[in-house]
Amino acid sequence: MMGGTTMAATGNDQLTIVLTLKDRTPFTYRWMQYLNDLACPYPIVIADGGADAALESHLQQADHYPNLRFTYLRYPFDDTVARYYQKFSDVISRVSTPYVLLADNDDFFQLEAAPAFLRFLDDHPAYVSCGGTTTLLQLMSDDNTGVGSATAAGYRATSEHRAGSVTAATGVDRVCHFMTQVDREGLWWQWYYVHRTAAVQQAASIHEFADPVTFELHMHICLLMAGPSQQLSLPFLVSQIGSSQLTSAIRSEAGFIERIIRSNGFGDLFRAVARCAPALSSVERTRIDQAFAQFFAEQVMAAYPALRDQASGPTQADRIETTYRSLRRLLRPLKRLVARPSAPPAPSVRLPAIEKYILAAAR
Repeated sequence: MMGGTTMAATGNDQLTIVLTLKDRTPFTYRWMQYLNDLACPYPIVIADGGADAALESHLQQADHYPNLRFTYLRYPFDDTVARYYQKFSDVISRVSTPYVLLADNDDFFQLEAAPAFLRFLDDHPAYVSCGGTTTLLQLMSDDNTGVGSATAAGYRATSEHRAGSVTAATGVDRVCHFMTQVDREGLWWQWYYVHRTAAVQQAASIHEFADPVTFELHMHICLLMAGPSQQLSLPFLVSQIGSSQLTSAIRSEAGFIERIIRSNGFGDLFRAVARCAPALSSVERTRIDQAFAQFFAEQVMAAYPALRDQASGPTQADRIETTYRSLRRLLRPLKRLVARPSAPPAPSVRLPAIEKYILAAAR
C-alpha cells in the first residue's frame, strides 16, 4: 500500500468522508467531479482496492480537483472478503476527526445538510449517528429502461418517507428494533449517516468476517450498541439503484439467505455481538437471538414467497392478483410490438444540482 496526495488541512475538520473503491471507474470520476464542483469543505480519504492503474495515476494528482482536500491510499486488489475487510479497517483507523461519513462512488451526498447532523451530535453526546432522508435514483435509457451506468438519457428519483431513527434507551432494545424493523423502516440507510469515528473504529476492529453482508450487519449492530441513531428531516443521500456490485448479487433470488448460510454468517454475528457487548446477560442475549431469528425468517419469506402461500393458503385477493399478473404477462409481448419508444418520463423528484453529472446530454 502506498499513500497518495494530501492537501493541506484548513477548517471544517470535524468530519472526514471515507470513500472505499473497487473499480467502477466512471462512477469515481463522477463522484469526484461532483464534490469538487461543490467545493466540499470536508477532508476525503480514498481507499482504492481496485485494479485501474489509470485511475490511480489520476487520483494521485491533486490538481485535477483543486477544490478538494483528499488523501489517496492504494491498497492491494481486494479480490477476497478478507482483503476488503483489511482495507476498510485500515482506512477507518487513519481517520482523526471526531465524525466520519462512509461513501460509495455511485451515490451523491447533499452536503448542505451535514452541518445540522454535526450540531445534533455535538449537542447530544449519547447519540452515535445522525443523518437525513434518502432519495432513490434510477437512471433510464432512451426507451425508459433502467440502467446501471454512470450517465443516461433520463432518470427517475423518488424520496423515501420512512422512519429512520433508532432511539430506544438500551443497546439491546436498539439492536432488536433494527433486526426486526430494518426493511420496513429502511434502516439500512443508516450506514450513510454521520457517525462518531471512535464507534466505527471500535466496530471495525472487532472481528473478521466471511461475507461483506454480515460485516455490514455487524457494523449496524455495534453502532447501535454504542448509542442511539437519529434521522433528521433533511434530504441528504441520493442513492443510485442498479449500480451496486454487492446489492445486485444479494438481490438475486434467495441470494441473501444463501450467502448467510454458506458463510456461517450468524456465527460471525454472534461472536461479534459477544465482543462488542461482553456484559450482556443471558436474558438480553436471548432477546437478541430471537431478533436474529425473526430477521432471518422474514428474509426467507421474502426470498421464497411460496412458503408464505403454503402457510396461509390463497385468498380471493390472492387469486385476483395471480390472474392479473398472468394477464399482464400475456399482454406484454403485444405491448412491445405496438408501443413506440417515448421520452423518459419526468421524475417525481427533481435533482437539478445533480442532473449535469447523470444526464448524458448535459455532459
